[in-house]
Amino acid sequence: MAEESEGKPLLERYRALDAQARHAWADLNRSPRVAATAVYDLRLALRIIRILKHFICKDPDFIAVEGALDDCYRAIALVRDGQVGLGLVRLLEKGGLCPPPFPSVALKARLWQDTRQLSATLDQLGLVDVLQGLDRAFSSLQRRRSEEQMQHKARKVAQRLDVMLLRGVRGAWLRPDEADWHGLRLAIKRYRFWVLTLADWLPAACSERVVVLKPLQVALGDYHDWVVLEARLPELKGAPVARWQSDAGRFKQVSLDLARAQLEPLLLRKIEKIDYPGRGG
Repeated sequence: MAEESEGKPLLERYRALDAQARHAWADLNRSPRVAATAVYDLRLALRIIRILKHFICKDPDFIAVEGALDDCYRAIALVRDGQVGLGLVRLLEKGGLCPPPFPSVALKARLWQDTRQLSATLDQLGLVDVLQGLDRAFSSLQRRRSEEQMQHKARKVAQRLDVMLLRGVRGAWLRPDEADWHGLRLAIKRYRFWVLTLADWLPAACSERVVVLKPLQVALGDYHDWVVLEARLPELKGAPVARWQSDAGRFKQVSLDLARAQLEPLLLRKIEKIDYPGRGG
């Protein structure tokens, strides 16, 4: 991602995300395997676009489409959550004690239905208008601001996200509950995607931090997925809920233990202050 955008104006970086979103949207109507990848790619493109709103948050064209952008993202996220949940249910089924028909069969059918419907849902929510409005906002920004000014903005936002990240690291260590772990996971994602998209505008230490943070994000993501599935287990028809809640709790604890193991060295050695150069000229 960083290599693909390096050296390009911000408008071109946005348009690459726009193209990724449109291509993935079209792929939702293809085979289940292609559509499954398309859901992931589409969610990723819109996630990064929503992070880049720091550049255009006061632009009238962005303000006009912000609500629809969020609605589109939530619709995609629901289908993506279904994909993740199906994978976890299949893992639980491997443990036995669940006679056919397996809950995953019904979940798979529902997921395919939701995936097929997603394309029409995004059309109804106005994703095309959203992308066009965002293009106007980034185009206006490019006319009004120099690249130097936008690079300064990139460093300023990175510094703010960095502060939130460090606060989340310390909070999760001192108050290790689900809300703090969830907040830390989101803080890492925001920081990582900002840096990956704008790496050539930021200090090299930012990219180094992103590499260090990735294993922690993965562990926290696994933990969060099991938390969500635990809450949904009573809704699964035919599932041995008591047994599966025990198994899910065990998997959740393994992910949390791994996250804690990743977190401790960050506190002790690897999380250091980054120098974000001020605006010049």
